[in-house]
Amino acid sequence: MLELEMTESLLMDHSLPASNAFGALSRLGVRIALDDFGTGYSSLAYLKRFPINTLKIDRSFVKDLTTNANDVTIAHAIIALAHSLQVDVIAEGVESEEQERFFRQQGCTQIQGYLISRPLPTAEDLGLWINKMIHWNDYKDNSKADEMHVPGEPFLEIERTDNKKGHGCDLD
Repeated sequence: MLELEMTESLLMDHSLPASNAFGALSRLGVRIALDDFGTGYSSLAYLKRFPINTLKIDRSFVKDLTTNANDVTIAHAIIALAHSLQVDVIAEGVESEEQERFFRQQGCTQIQGYLISRPLPTAEDLGLWINKMIHWNDYKDNSKADEMHVPGEPFLEIERTDNKKGHGCDLD
């Protein structure tokens, strides 16, 4: 699956060409994510006009979530809007377990941020991250998966297009 992220300002500046291009991409199965939602000019008409699949809650609404009631209200409203439109919603900039817990309770099932990982530059780092996340989720969920796994060994070996072996697994 390929998902392209576009900012609100890009849509504002190139509305007609973007509309045509996004329609064509959508017909090809490419998903469109609206990045930094709520920080631009936020015309709700764009949500109707473009084939948006995902709204990404900007980190500026996440950063002070635990201390700012307005951020809580805005994040809740964006999640409710996304659910009503039947599109995915991702919270960006999640750095604490308290923030992650808030989004999970609100029905936002996807997060990005330093709580999960810093940006990863290579496919090898991605494999290490996937294995780390499996162990972290096992710990959080009190799962017994570690009993079936030898620490330090990858859960699965996958072939990459460059014919090198990488580590990975299906997180679902």
